[in-house]
Amino acid sequence: MIKVTKRDTMSIIIPVYREAKNLENILKALINEETLEFEKEIIVTVDEPSPRFVKIISKYQNSVTFLISKKRRGKVNALNDAISRSSGRILVFLDNDIKIRDKNFLKTIYKFMKDYDIAEIKKISNRKKILGRMVYYDYLTFSVASYLFYKKLKKSAGINGAAFVLTRKSVKELGGFKQCILEDLDIGYRSFFHSLRFKFIHETEVIVDPPSSWREWLDQRKRWVIGAALWMKDYFFHLKRFAKKNKRLSLLSTITLFPSGLFPLFMLASTFRPLESFVLILLYILVGYFGPFFPIAVLLSYGFTFLLLQNFLALSAYFLVFMFYIYRYAKKINYGLNPFWFFVYFFFYAPLWFMLLVAGFIRVLVFKKTEVRGWKI
Repeated sequence: MIKVTKRDTMSIIIPVYREAKNLENILKALINEETLEFEKEIIVTVDEPSPRFVKIISKYQNSVTFLISKKRRGKVNALNDAISRSSGRILVFLDNDIKIRDKNFLKTIYKFMKDYDIAEIKKISNRKKILGRMVYYDYLTFSVASYLFYKKLKKSAGINGAAFVLTRKSVKELGGFKQCILEDLDIGYRSFFHSLRFKFIHETEVIVDPPSSWREWLDQRKRWVIGAALWMKDYFFHLKRFAKKNKRLSLLSTITLFPSGLFPLFMLASTFRPLESFVLILLYILVGYFGPFFPIAVLLSYGFTFLLLQNFLALSAYFLVFMFYIYRYAKKINYGLNPFWFFVYFFFYAPLWFMLLVAGFIRVLVFKKTEVRGWKI
């Protein structure tokens, strides 16, 4: 009697809210990839599908499983529902605003998930516009931080939800996705305390569409900072214990993600200005409490940033050291770095993002304002 060995299975789960965005191109790439080593199943979980979405369902219903909800369940519920309907040993989670150009995308993921429990997939941004170029360096610095955790500890401290991987065994051990705003950051961090083996996969990548406007970017970042503040509140003592045990890695990864966090130190080193310092603190409080004040605060904040030019040599040295540090790791994980656009990122975009982060933490931790308009957990 011939024994038939069942092939391994990979489930690709894509959550969608109303509009399909890049879904059809994603499905084509996934369906067309030949995967001889394993079976693949594609699950699209949809909340409140638009009329245009019905055409996609009819076109791909023989190759894709669609889980449709006429009411908005929220991303966490949609993901957990899809997991319960899936059968794969490996679960790949993709947002529907990405593009896949690697013909061996799934095969590359499968190769690494033989030895790991959770993985972050490399992301780059579409760089046709200035905002896309800035988000590209967001992804680069996040990837460097993830790569550092992978090399030093083989553990994850948080993942970006646009593209990542978990084994079914790991999902079961973690109890699925938790009801929170940043479910990806949360499940990545919880994997750390379960000692799940982490891999940063830079041998393949996805291209993520950046926000279409600065207004959309601002709305996205407001959600992120509120979610991050709540996450930090929940895990404060865990984070404190980790930082104490891993001082160098904690400091290095924080500076990697938020280089402008050191700008206030340069201001103090340059000259102590009580009035300017008071106004800067007031800015953070006002933005944290009163969101519409943000545009004015941005202009004033940039004014304070340029006060740092009084200590031009020190600031220039910091920029050059940071750029070469990032460049060193960018080469290892197959990113490019343009000095001019990195300069713009470092001196303009990064301070803006850091200011929004601080203001968001004040909003949540001081004023207890945690609502996120247009978002359902």
